[in-house]
Amino acid sequence: MAVFPEDYEIRKSKLTKLWVAEGFIKPDRSKSLEAVADKYVEDLLDRNMILVHKRSYTGKIKICSIHDLMRDLCVRKAQEENFLHLYDRLVKNFPEVTYNQRRVSIHSDIYGHHLEDTYGSQVRSLLYYSKETSLPTSFLLLRVLDGLETSFSEFPVEIVELVNLRFIVLNCIGTCELPASISKLCNLQTLIIYSLGTVKLPSDIWKMPRLRHISTWRCFLAYPSAAGNGEKIAVLENLQTLKGVIDFKFTKKVLQMMPNLKKLKIGFLHSCADLSSFCINKFIHLRQLEDLNCNFTYESDGKFIHPLTENFHLPPTLKRLTLRGCRLSWKSMVIISSLPNLEVLNLEEITFDGSVWKPSEGNFLQLKVLRLHETDLEHLKADETNFPSLQHLTFSDCRKLVEIPSAIGDIPTLQVIELSKCSKSAVNLVKLIQEEQRDLGNDNLQIIIHDNDMLKIGHRDFNYLYCDFTRYVKALYNFKMVSTYQMGQ
Repeated sequence: MAVFPEDYEIRKSKLTKLWVAEGFIKPDRSKSLEAVADKYVEDLLDRNMILVHKRSYTGKIKICSIHDLMRDLCVRKAQEENFLHLYDRLVKNFPEVTYNQRRVSIHSDIYGHHLEDTYGSQVRSLLYYSKETSLPTSFLLLRVLDGLETSFSEFPVEIVELVNLRFIVLNCIGTCELPASISKLCNLQTLIIYSLGTVKLPSDIWKMPRLRHISTWRCFLAYPSAAGNGEKIAVLENLQTLKGVIDFKFTKKVLQMMPNLKKLKIGFLHSCADLSSFCINKFIHLRQLEDLNCNFTYESDGKFIHPLTENFHLPPTLKRLTLRGCRLSWKSMVIISSLPNLEVLNLEEITFDGSVWKPSEGNFLQLKVLRLHETDLEHLKADETNFPSLQHLTFSDCRKLVEIPSAIGDIPTLQVIELSKCSKSAVNLVKLIQEEQRDLGNDNLQIIIHDNDMLKIGHRDFNYLYCDFTRYVKALYNFKMVSTYQMGQ
């Protein structure tokens, strides 16, 4: 953890992927390497060695850091054991200290220095936390390349010769097209590319069986090409994460090529009326899927019009589901509510087939978090029998919502009801629920009502604010005060 700068907020998912790539995780037959790594993080927390900055709604650690004193200890131990070298131009570096280092973390601009001249050929891990954009290609043993804090105009093709790479994080400006030769990286486990434009992944990605995680903001993934000359398309048995894929047809054959996929984040941009052309009804074949995020985007006139296909079925392993930008029938909601392991449900920019939602008893048994954002729902008729395990209920930008039943407050597990940009009647109903629960001796129910003053801002005023904000962010980027990654965030 000493590779990160002081006060750096560390994403747990990235930290565990780094540990796996470095080979620090001891295999466990009953668990994936990532699950074992998560246990390591929990152990560090139990020993008060890390600080938690953010948790998910279900209580899992998302962002952590270490105290300055603990970091000083880590840096000192890393230097004593020749485990890591921090490159800082303000600190005098001695050749006998820097040569033959296996891990190097760049914390300041290199200013014309060549890393090859400073470090020997034994470097295994190279992590950039400065604006440097040059990549040394002489480190043939390199396993980890983290270029998140720097920016590249295009994908640096030269890194495909570093065949030992297991972990790549890159930050590209504009469209980023990966070459077919990416398949040379036969040991690659994690590929993360941040780009303000579109990332284009070649069909040769399907020839990389050790891939565990592919993550982008927005990418087009080429369909696996037909095998020729005796060449076989690999089954990506290790692939667990696929994020950012746009307009991809998930046929049964393709899904069977990634049988252990756990996280899938996809988008559909076409304005077609029939979503079944993307084969989303085939997701049932993902037997290990736990997290599914589907974003449907159409032309402005078609938003919310196209319904989710009626034969939309999901695997029972699903724990988290996000649907955005489509129309949902109550029949589809019954299918969703019957998922036995579903814990988090996010419905955003959704049009329902009817203004009244009355869930059936005996469903949503494990649901802990329900978030409704920008829906046309008017009446919710539910109580503790419909959401017996609910902990967090959120309504955001649900301007038509006029009924929230007081029986919602009787759910014994309910901790928070959160409202933002909702009608006054909805706000008053939530306040009434809190008062009723206090009268019953329940002081644990927390009501969060965000400032609704934004409702007073017209579209014209909002557009001005948005344009001003965008100009400021672009100016910060032009002066190299923020990275492409930060700008996108």
